[in-house]
Amino acid sequence: MTYEQLKKRIVYLEEEIHKLEGQLEASDLRSRMWWTDVENYYKGMKKDSEEFQRKVDQRQVRFRNAMRKAQHQERATREYE
Repeated sequence: MTYEQLKKRIVYLEEEIHKLEGQLEASDLRSRMWWTDVENYYKGMKKDSEEFQRKVDQRQVRFRNAMRKAQHQERATREYE
């Protein structure tokens, strides 16, 4: 192999390496974007779940308060009679 052929081959291989590095970076970026989407999806689910639990807790508190009020009124009615 002559010096010129060797030089051309080295330049060609360097260009191929550069292309592969670019593809790898693009693949890595897509992978990171995909993971970001997954993380955001689960964060959204967690937020929705926490909000749902908060609403359930609020309803339980309202129910307990309504029960106490009804029991108090019932007691007051019995005491009045």
